[in-house]
Amino acid sequence: MNKQIKPHEPEEELLGPEDVAKDLAVLEQAFVHRRTKQIREWKTVPISADTYRLIASLIASGVCRDEEEIVTKAVQAFFVAVSPAFPEDVLLEMVERPTPASPR
Repeated sequence: MNKQIKPHEPEEELLGPEDVAKDLAVLEQAFVHRRTKQIREWKTVPISADTYRLIASLIASGVCRDEEEIVTKAVQAFFVAVSPAFPEDVLLEMVERPTPASPR
């Protein structure tokens, strides 16, 4: 099953698997960057009244300092819960990337 594909432009070389992998990695990085930028631009996130009461209870009890800490911990917990759905290289990249320490 080793077929040869002739280039559409005889003067040009076909891309090899390494070239395609590099192009894919660049596109994935661009998508992640774009999505991260979109998320950072969010001003507010719609929250139900029940959820807001839970947030207020967490802050009042001293479990978390503020809404930002609650959202951070919730997203991290959700990420861990669904992590088997992510490829291993994505998980390693997330672990290796430094994150700001919580001043708690």
